[in-house]
Amino acid sequence: MTEKSAKKLGYTIVILFVCNILYFYFPFPPAIWRSAILILDCYIILKYIRCGFTSTEKAIMSFVILVSLYFFVGCLKYNFPFTNMGNMYVGLLAFPAFSVLARKGAFDNTFFRNIILLITIACIPYYIHAKSLVFLLYEEQGIEVESVTVNGSVVFAMLTPAILLIKKQKFALAVAGICVFFLLAGSKRGNILASIIPLLLFFWKSFQQNRRSFWKLLLMLVVIGAAGHWIFDLILDNDYLQARFDQTMKGNSSHRDVIYSTMWNLWAHKSTDIEMLFGFGYNGSLLYSGIGYFAHNDWLEILVDFGVFGLLFYLNIFKCLFRFSIDNKISTYRYALFSILSVWLIKATFSMGFNEETMFILSLPFAYVVGKDYLHKKLFITQK
Repeated sequence: MTEKSAKKLGYTIVILFVCNILYFYFPFPPAIWRSAILILDCYIILKYIRCGFTSTEKAIMSFVILVSLYFFVGCLKYNFPFTNMGNMYVGLLAFPAFSVLARKGAFDNTFFRNIILLITIACIPYYIHAKSLVFLLYEEQGIEVESVTVNGSVVFAMLTPAILLIKKQKFALAVAGICVFFLLAGSKRGNILASIIPLLLFFWKSFQQNRRSFWKLLLMLVVIGAAGHWIFDLILDNDYLQARFDQTMKGNSSHRDVIYSTMWNLWAHKSTDIEMLFGFGYNGSLLYSGIGYFAHNDWLEILVDFGVFGLLFYLNIFKCLFRFSIDNKISTYRYALFSILSVWLIKATFSMGFNEETMFILSLPFAYVVGKDYLHKKLFITQK
């Protein structure tokens, strides 16, 4: 595969993903776009499997295979919908697929900037549509509300690690500003929390880059000061967000404490030894908890569904990603990888991560770093 064809494939998959999240503009279901993404991902992974993968990519693919086996075995007894599996395939298989394209030279600075700007623009109508659906739900229930929590703001949390890798600072600042605005407007506490570390690392990186020039440093401090004032005003003007923060301080967890305790009791006290080790099977949290909810926490969801066995597979992803981040000698890449890790970890802990199609966005900065590392090592070996 040439660099040119790798870029074409990369643009194609990103455009398919944009169409997928903007499915409401099309007269057919998003399964069409997801199927196309899955076909291309599998083609890239299988065709170039001999190129080798990082331990993180191997851990992700192993986990995907495990969940797939549980799903298809479960389908022998239950008629499971394919939605969550489709979400997982779109989100997680993008990591090895895009990394292959990056190794082929697709992820240069221009390509990366273009796809991040394209996704950022697409995320705005995605958010607006998600917000309208929430208002519509309340309206159907006869409830009048002025503000709502918009789960769709997750796309902007997923975008924040990519900001660290955009070379042009004005573009990076523009994307950061858009992310902050919609994260605060969405009032989703988990998404706001997930974005904090990437944004702090972005400002720290900017400080390090500009500290040797007085005027650049002064300009950066003015920008940070203005941004801080703007963010403060956004929070003050958002009474709903302030109420959400106040509820958090008072221990309001949106009934997650009940869900968590129910799932823990199911796994720890109501399971056999086999079920503790291998879980209750795909969607076990829905089938056996008695409350009809997912766990809203990857660790508990995996314990219930796939047991300790499945949890070890999932933990291996974080172990490999953490090792990949601390072993990287380039600070910008290390910050980006650590940001990916932090966003994924927070999503896994306070919501659901592994079956989020928006994990696709996290795969882009990951692939960028993998590709740059691979090409640098290849060049070093060639020169030797």
